[in-house]
Amino acid sequence: MVMFSATWPFAVHQLAQEFMDPNPIKVVVGSEDLAANHDVMQIVEVLDDRARDSRLVALLDKYHRAQSNRVLVFVLYKKEAGRVEAMLNKR
Repeated sequence: MVMFSATWPFAVHQLAQEFMDPNPIKVVVGSEDLAANHDVMQIVEVLDDRARDSRLVALLDKYHRAQSNRVLVFVLYKKEAGRVEAMLNKR
């Protein structure tokens, strides 16, 4: 049996102990130390629904104008991702 987890929280550890052999083998790719990449800037803003599109466009103009930066935009739902994509394509 094989289990995969991007993280190793206590709940996943308990599942492994419950369903795997008495001595499961844990394979770690990278470091087990959870640390943010210092080369990545994260901006979190809470906005009114009406202000989100204009603020996103303003941030993209500021940080992605030269297209030398990579920008990752998170949305809550797949439907919202399609709406944001359509809005950006129109502009």
